[in-house]
Amino acid sequence: MITKTTPFTFTLDLDSSSFGDYRRQGTVENVKVAKPFPMHSWDKSFANPSASTEFGMLNPPDLSKFGRSEQLHAALFGIEQFVITKDKYPGDTDADRAETLALTKARLEDLK
Repeated sequence: MITKTTPFTFTLDLDSSSFGDYRRQGTVENVKVAKPFPMHSWDKSFANPSASTEFGMLNPPDLSKFGRSEQLHAALFGIEQFVITKDKYPGDTDADRAETLALTKARLEDLK
């Protein structure tokens, strides 16, 4: 039986009389057991990421910024569409920024 004596100390009540002689240091491993996790296909998740989550919304990385995850998803979609159409990443020019923003806004309209 394991009992907790202090916040960082545990006591193990165990009859060790049948154990062999101590030969070397012991090791303890924390083994994480895999469990199945249901996921949608990439196409479905990319088209509507909110539907692929447990609560039907993207988890906000910062709880004070609700909606930020959706904005980041749309922005990354705009960048990806720019790369697909132009075969390069957007540069630091007004034209590239405007086109990426237009692609992002089109994506947001599609999501409504």
